[in-house]
Amino acid sequence: MTSAAIRYPLLLALIHTFSAGELHSQQEIPIEVRGPRVVVPIRVNDSPTLDLILDTGMGMRGVYLLRREHSEWVNGRLDVSVQIPGAGGGEPSNARVADAQTLTAGTVVLDSQTVFVSDSDRTQGWTFDGVIGRSLLVDFTVEIDFDRSVMRLHDRDWRPTEPGWTRIPVRLQRGLPWFEAEVEGEDGVTHSTRVYIDLGSGSTLELLVGSGRPFSPPVDAEEVELGVGLSGEISGWRGQTPRLRVGGFELTEVPTEWAPAEIRSKGGAAGGILGNGFMRYFNVVFQLSLIHI
Repeated sequence: MTSAAIRYPLLLALIHTFSAGELHSQQEIPIEVRGPRVVVPIRVNDSPTLDLILDTGMGMRGVYLLRREHSEWVNGRLDVSVQIPGAGGGEPSNARVADAQTLTAGTVVLDSQTVFVSDSDRTQGWTFDGVIGRSLLVDFTVEIDFDRSVMRLHDRDWRPTEPGWTRIPVRLQRGLPWFEAEVEGEDGVTHSTRVYIDLGSGSTLELLVGSGRPFSPPVDAEEVELGVGLSGEISGWRGQTPRLRVGGFELTEVPTEWAPAEIRSKGGAAGGILGNGFMRYFNVVFQLSLIHI
């Protein structure tokens, strides 16, 4: 995919009128980009450091731990069982729940958090330990600096003051950050479509097919198994999209996956999904904390 060597600064913010402000408290957490998801080191109560994926699609406060053995770090009993839906064509995953837990990320302590421990067989062999989302992305303004492999947690009303940032207004629906993108297909036709960001995905661009959507895989796309979500396996196609435009930025020859909408996305009327493969082209600020969701 065509891209400059230098990352672009990108501010994803709710539609909002800013007032003048000053830099408030800031805390840094080391991160690791792994395959190519963002891994955040988190401790649950007195646990060792666990590798949690930063996921904009996790609308629940707390963490979702993927293996039954993680229950040993929970204070108290895991008496409540719930179903956790996600991508895939099968049944939702089962999990047990404990409230009033403490999470620690670097020097940041998050109290009164919920811990979900998966009881689903399909998650037991996954290579990372769990997922975190809302507890960071809504309680803080989150800056991800891929160049320095750090995440900076700022106070809610902080915003970057350096020149050069491109601001893309977003709307929050179902806990997901949405905005408009333009996607050019193989036939040269450009479609304006609603997309949302899913940092739990390692893909660059995912286009959803079916249900009256304008996208379909090109004839030379490879039919493949795209992965496994919390609700089971996801089958689709893999290839390239000629052009993607977001907020004045243009990417060409974009690695793309096509998947049936009803299996891949719980995001309603989404036309596409931007994964962490896209976000890595930017140093990004998520300013989703201006309202409660």
